[in-house]
Amino acid sequence: MCANSPKDYTKASTKQLVPRQYHNKEYIDTEQENKDGWYQRCENNGWRLVSDRILRKIDEDAVTYDSAQKKMEFKHCKLLRREDVEKKRKKVKIEWMKKMYKEGMLLTRHGMETPVVRDIEESLKGMVEVTEKKGYEGVDEWEVDELLEWTNGLNFDHYVSTWKEYATSATSGQIARKRAFYN
Repeated sequence: MCANSPKDYTKASTKQLVPRQYHNKEYIDTEQENKDGWYQRCENNGWRLVSDRILRKIDEDAVTYDSAQKKMEFKHCKLLRREDVEKKRKKVKIEWMKKMYKEGMLLTRHGMETPVVRDIEESLKGMVEVTEKKGYEGVDEWEVDELLEWTNGLNFDHYVSTWKEYATSATSGQIARKRAFYN
């Protein structure tokens, strides 16, 4: 068995649908599937090298332990996985905007206040309140897009990519090209 066929085929609930259900263009509600016998994917690497695990105990490194304990449901449909990635990106961006808002970095400076800027600040404040009360599903996609368009000058994606560059070492050729570019 592989990840594309996680079912227990000996159970009656996994048998093929009858032609009336299979060829019908309308949605027919079938009973909920019980996923007890299904294959469950488990990540054991914890995003650390194997030699790190040998040298240290798992309980000493909190990041390794936490990431190894996370259980995520693997979706077999590519579209559902893409939707999950988009939801995760949306959640990270909202968290970033909330953090920036709470630290006061998204507030305008004196003299820059216009009615549009005030409206955007109010909608940002409202979005923070809604996510705290109802969660991330309470915020519409267009609201997030509108606020992201406004905060485009902050450029979260550029921030993340440059942070990843700073977190790794570059080859000497890349460093020399960067210095030549900025000088």
